[in-house]
Amino acid sequence: MKPFFDMSMLSAIGYLSIFLLVGIVIRAKVKWVQKALIPGCLIGGVIGFVFTNTTGLIGVGDAEFKAIAYHTFTLTFICIALAGCSNSYTDKPVKTITQGSIWMFLIFYLSLALQAIAAVGIAYVLNIFYDGELLTSTGFLCAQGFTQGPGQAVSTALLWEKNGFAGMGDVAMSYASFGFLAAFVIGIPLANWGIKRNLCVFQPKQITEEITTGIYNKETKIPAGYHVTHPINADSLAFTLAIVMGVWLISFLIAHFVTPHVSNAVGGTILGLFFIWAIAVAFIVRFIMDKLGLGRLIDKDMLARISGVMVEFVLLSTLVGISVVSLGNYIVPIIVTSIIMGLFTFAYIFYFGRRVPNYSFERTVMMFGTCTGTTPTGLILLRLVDSEFKTTVPIESGLWNIGSIVGSMITGTLVHGVVVYGWSMTYTLGAFALIAVVCLIALKVLGLWKEKQF
Repeated sequence: MKPFFDMSMLSAIGYLSIFLLVGIVIRAKVKWVQKALIPGCLIGGVIGFVFTNTTGLIGVGDAEFKAIAYHTFTLTFICIALAGCSNSYTDKPVKTITQGSIWMFLIFYLSLALQAIAAVGIAYVLNIFYDGELLTSTGFLCAQGFTQGPGQAVSTALLWEKNGFAGMGDVAMSYASFGFLAAFVIGIPLANWGIKRNLCVFQPKQITEEITTGIYNKETKIPAGYHVTHPINADSLAFTLAIVMGVWLISFLIAHFVTPHVSNAVGGTILGLFFIWAIAVAFIVRFIMDKLGLGRLIDKDMLARISGVMVEFVLLSTLVGISVVSLGNYIVPIIVTSIIMGLFTFAYIFYFGRRVPNYSFERTVMMFGTCTGTTPTGLILLRLVDSEFKTTVPIESGLWNIGSIVGSMITGTLVHGVVVYGWSMTYTLGAFALIAVVCLIALKVLGLWKEKQF
């Protein structure tokens, strides 16, 4: 007998949940995993990847995991945007926050531009060994997968598939997965290196058993948020989640009514940049609530928990959803390009991070995690060097995303240039080179590129 309803999406979430639980248990029990501080979601994602590419998962295909990665990525940024101005920053230096936010914005788009140019260049070289069978534009998917995250890369890839390039979704998810791996494989040793050399402004306390196992003790559990609605009326988590999903729905309705009135290419770009519209709507909703005196109803800790859930499932679905068979000839090029890109990204982030004034090391760690994963990935690494978030860096990580509305629209259009709009590769790479030059000039002019700070 067939199920009464389509069970595939909930089944996919169920599988991801089981893999996450297994990963958490392994982290809590296996010593070498604890020493490496490998997150449970990464462990679970690797286990899920093995299952999907060997035995398979009953009732679930690749499409469900791509959809989960796409939507959880968007929901993560909605939470960040809603919480971006939810704190009182009166005790923080405004100049430092402003400089840090601008620096992060410039480094983010410098990273995207440099990765796009480098990855496409690597693709051209590798194509020599494949008789020109590889799509060189996949270099843009590499840049998006690393710097902009899986949701953006997958949305771009799905539009390319509609334009006749099969298997691009798996290519995008593979690059995003390798980006996450680079974030932790390189980022965790980087954080530990800085801690040992006392580079942190607020030097973290000694690593405790709770940190290594990833499980709080009974006596040291901490609250996950504050109630803003009385339980007799509505559960506070349900209320906060309703606001998040309400923003998502408004964003969807805007896209739904706009896309029929534009060309397929433009409509595809709008859907590919769906998270940008969601960020914009979230900021507007937050602004209106503040003006109406309702800002107190948004609890940043509750939003952080929801965002944290989304991050876990972004990483899980990205890893589990990769189909090795669908990658075909792209397997070796993806591995080679990802290794080079991970080291390349570390090199320039480390270089510029050492030369930004105020919280130099913390910003370096934060942006390396961001430019190989997502903003929440950067926050995970930041917590290693700023465990109680006493610096201004967490605030900056939310504020700089305001500028991403315009920045991602421009770069999102550029990555579609060759495949969707038929632009020349020379023109597209030239545009990315121009972005890189503008970012470099801005860093120098604004005093964010100085002598070594550490």
